[in-house]
Amino acid sequence: MTKKNINQTDADLPKYAFAPYERGHKALENVDLSGSAVQALINKIETISQGTETLLNLLQWDQANRQSVGDGDSPNNRPVLNDYHRETLQSLAIVNLGIISNECGEFRQWAFDYHTEEGRLEKLEQATETIAKSALKIVKKAA
Repeated sequence: MTKKNINQTDADLPKYAFAPYERGHKALENVDLSGSAVQALINKIETISQGTETLLNLLQWDQANRQSVGDGDSPNNRPVLNDYHRETLQSLAIVNLGIISNECGEFRQWAFDYHTEEGRLEKLEQATETIAKSALKIVKKAA
């Protein structure tokens, strides 16, 4: 992502910082998506982000607990989470964020494919090409 220095305003930055998504952005700017598809995405993102927040809160609490515990020799002064637990929680948080990113990307692609003229034309071209290839195979077999 393009970073902003102290003298730049948001207007000085490129509109889309991630090149992979530039293709459909212009077409998607005017798409009005409402209804069950948007609600389903919002529900997934909310659920996953709440779970991720809980994981990160546990890790933060454990870190604060480790700092206050100090010497771990007595059973009452040992941290609650060991390194394995901490690594597992961190991995789960990373996976959760990956799921959110993937879901958003798939939703963006779906919106482009089925709710923009460019996307519909692209799908039509793909279908036409597939039909033409299948017809050519049938003709070759018949010959």
